[in-house]
Amino acid sequence: MQMNDELFRHTQTVDRSSDDSAINGRTPTDPTQNEVAPQQEGDVILDRFEVKRFLGSGAFGFVFLAYDMDLDRLVAIKKPSQRMLSQLGNIDQLIREARTVAQLDHENIVPVYDTLSAPDGSCYIISKFVRGQDLRSLLLRGRPGMPKIVKTIKDVAFALHHAHLNAIVHCDIKPANIILDDNGKAHVTDFGIAFNLKACLQDTASDGTPAYMSPEQTQEQNKSLDGRSDIYSLGIVLYELLCGQLPFSGETRTELFNNILSANARPPRQIDDSIPRIIETICLKAMARDPAQRYTTALDMARDLEQYAGYDPKPIDVSMVDVPPELNKLIEELSENTHDIWAVQRYQDGWKLGDVRNDSHKTHPCLIAYDQLPESEKQYDRATVLGTIKGMLALGYTIEKKN
Repeated sequence: MQMNDELFRHTQTVDRSSDDSAINGRTPTDPTQNEVAPQQEGDVILDRFEVKRFLGSGAFGFVFLAYDMDLDRLVAIKKPSQRMLSQLGNIDQLIREARTVAQLDHENIVPVYDTLSAPDGSCYIISKFVRGQDLRSLLLRGRPGMPKIVKTIKDVAFALHHAHLNAIVHCDIKPANIILDDNGKAHVTDFGIAFNLKACLQDTASDGTPAYMSPEQTQEQNKSLDGRSDIYSLGIVLYELLCGQLPFSGETRTELFNNILSANARPPRQIDDSIPRIIETICLKAMARDPAQRYTTALDMARDLEQYAGYDPKPIDVSMVDVPPELNKLIEELSENTHDIWAVQRYQDGWKLGDVRNDSHKTHPCLIAYDQLPESEKQYDRATVLGTIKGMLALGYTIEKKN
């Protein structure tokens, strides 16, 4: 078999019946590869939904932004591709997706409003429109910062825990199925191949996205599949966010699966040593090959991330604030007085003079007179005061001295 030079990192859901060849990162079974979007801007669907624009396509079909003329709101409409419909033979799987997601009510899961069919036999899933971008698109611009990575994965973990409590395994967690809204909140979407443990629907769980599949999913072990499979996939997403690359690849699907089943992922900190150790530990635990070694629940993973993240500071923007030179004297006076205020407080709390900043040992260099401080410590006090003054100016306050 002729191998493609490009590593196989397929990011679309694939059909098991296809061969192992990979063509420019896509397989011959891409559902929308040879299809034109069935709706155009201005089209009206079911005399109710006016198409505004094409949003994208994926394994299941096409997605459009539309205006719901009856309820006066924007919605996302998913229409299955013709190839997908021919595979299904009927609309049962489409209805199943809507019923699956309809069971879920969580702030980090995109809700489904309705499932509608047209006289010509076509079907549509109507969902909430989340204004923002999917994580795949954002990744193409570069790796996000650590606070954003932690918050995104934490949001998804909370969403997955809710789904798992309802006996639903997503089975296709990947960046393209995670939408970040304009406020930075993550939303999980596309439960098109979700595995419903209650209904024992075992014919779709092995149709996920190869590079993000858990080892048990690659082996089609549907009877033993549970929420830990999604946790593994989320670990892969975290790895990709941290490292800018996937942990496993291959020139064919078979080679990729063999690597997932037997190869060891390179530790993230060997790729980027600025990654915090605790985040590397969380990532590697989530993507442990043995499900028993992973997090038991996605909630456990979210809690570990929460402990690292602390709070998400959102200070007022002072980057463009210029402090007038006449306030320099005030900054120096406030620095000295603030230093003395803290010194009094430290003494009252039982602190002692120390050569270094060491809060755990209750020693601090502020317990000496300001004029005896090294210049580096004075700069620390000045920076604190300067930040406060810039904040006041940015908020519109004026600073004047009484005569």
